Amino acid sequence: MARHYAELLPANMYQSLATEFAYKAMKSGYIDASDLLNVKGSMVKSICGTNLKLTNESLEKFEQLTKHLYDRITKGIDSDLSHNCQVLANGLELPKHAWKVIQLMVVMTTNGGLNEFIQHVLPADMYINALFGSMIGLDETEIINVNSALSETGLFRDCSIHLLDLVGLPRGIVDGLIGDKVESYTELIAPLVQLQPRSELTFKDITHLDMTALVEFLTVAVNHSIVGTNILLFGPAGTGKTQISRLLADTIGAALIAIKPLGKDINHSATDYESNTSSPRLRLQYHRLVQSVVSYDEKTLLVIDECEDIINDASSQRGVGREVLHTILETNTTPTIWICNDETYPESFVRRCTFVKNIHIPDNRVMENLINKTSKGLRL
Repeated sequence: MARHYAELLPANMYQSLATEFAYKAMKSGYIDASDLLNVKGSMVKSICGTNLKLTNESLEKFEQLTKHLYDRITKGIDSDLSHNCQVLANGLELPKHAWKVIQLMVVMTTNGGLNEFIQHVLPADMYINALFGSMIGLDETEIINVNSALSETGLFRDCSIHLLDLVGLPRGIVDGLIGDKVESYTELIAPLVQLQPRSELTFKDITHLDMTALVEFLTVAVNHSIVGTNILLFGPAGTGKTQISRLLADTIGAALIAIKPLGKDINHSATDYESNTSSPRLRLQYHRLVQSVVSYDEKTLLVIDECEDIINDASSQRGVGREVLHTILETNTTPTIWICNDETYPESFVRRCTFVKNIHIPDNRVMENLINKTSKGLRL
């Protein structure tokens, strides 16, 4: 079960790890007595659980804090967090020791004292990665490589070479990492994906459409992870395009994930379209994130319903721009179904769709069968 760190007060989780990290920072050689000028006893209490009345003399303060932290180090009581971080790192196919970086990020996110302490004692920029490396037993080159890999996952809005700028994993991911021991990577990314239910239709319900070629194509695209696979389903509203996308996923044995933003940015856990970021941009941001966290060895389809707003936004002067949308279409690593109600689109968009299918209005015979199926057992 996930725990929601925002609901826990005070923000002093994982004190055993926070204490160990703070102690190693003190012993790293990148912090000196003068850096402790603004360090307060309240920070120390949040880190390790016990207050410390610090002296005003810098050198004495440094030795006093180092000993205080050392005396309170306890080992091996946060094994679930370590395990969960390793599961996430493996699922994202990150470098060998990336889980240690993720664990540090989680502790800095959930222990306000450690975060504040590090902010106050940071050395010059050129030594920041070395400091973080000392805290988790990695060298500076390993830290840089891990940070580079993390910045490519889509879990962060901006790339960065400093771990400090990467602190701030999406809420859903943090809640999963600090929860109970997980059995699979899928459990950890569940808050970020919106799995669609099975379709209410069968192919017997849509005999007015020939779906054979599309099923065969999608089967190959999903099984072989063909880059740049985009399926356009278009037609009038109410013709069953969403249900058909679910039916396609069911038929080829793939999970279907809807691309819907969870908030004004990917670090928010509640849907919120009233923000300075437009819904089209949020959906494209979320599209990138989901592709990054979906494991390559799992059969997955993405679906973007009512995508007219994305296409129109890309065509407007204030939108994301056609080049951005074209790049997404050409490089997406997970086959994506784009659903539109309009029947006219920019030629540049259509050219980048590998399969286009018109979902037209069924004839009376098909409609009668569908009505009989959905109304079965009702007194009409």
